[in-house]
Amino acid sequence: MAIHIYCAGCYTSNGLNAKSCSNCGVTFGRDKKYRICVSVKGQRVTRVVDNLTIARETEAAIKGDLVRGEFDILHEKKVPTLGEVWAKYLPWAKEHKKSWLNDLRYYRLHLEPRFAKKPLDAISPIDIERMKTELKRGVNRRGKPFAAATIKHQLVIIRRLYNLARKWNLYDGKNPVESVAMPRLDNQKTEFLNDEELIRNSVFWL
Repeated sequence: MAIHIYCAGCYTSNGLNAKSCSNCGVTFGRDKKYRICVSVKGQRVTRVVDNLTIARETEAAIKGDLVRGEFDILHEKKVPTLGEVWAKYLPWAKEHKKSWLNDLRYYRLHLEPRFAKKPLDAISPIDIERMKTELKRGVNRRGKPFAAATIKHQLVIIRRLYNLARKWNLYDGKNPVESVAMPRLDNQKTEFLNDEELIRNSVFWL
């Protein structure tokens, strides 16, 4: 078992005394995260937590469970990646949303490159805020700044993926978008379907 500083930018592990990422060079601040790695009989389980105290408590809890034989690592429920949830969401969206093509376009442009390979429990509010900042400073294909409504739509899609993942019993953790402020639309008339309306009477797509 081991605890490392986790770089959310390039997904690598670094020693506890590291001041910056050995891979991408980003400097670790007070908001750094920690990765716990557990390896047993060729199987490995990792957890990412928000501070060192929680990391040590989690490591101790796992060790205790292993000693008592109560931690069945072979049957540990795997946290899906955002891309895996999207693969289930897309057929559902085609059935329930007339605007599913917009979701598909935004996902491929902005969300897939950033988050598709990341497990749901590894995407933090800071990651979402970083995306917001990048989009605010960026321009679209016509060379114009992204509208606030466009940026908000990215957050709405992510929030919906997490909500449906929890509805479908794929994930039972936190939704990082709940801790992120939605962009102000400055009286722009933009409609987003209510998550509860979309989830209601939904079916689980295998």
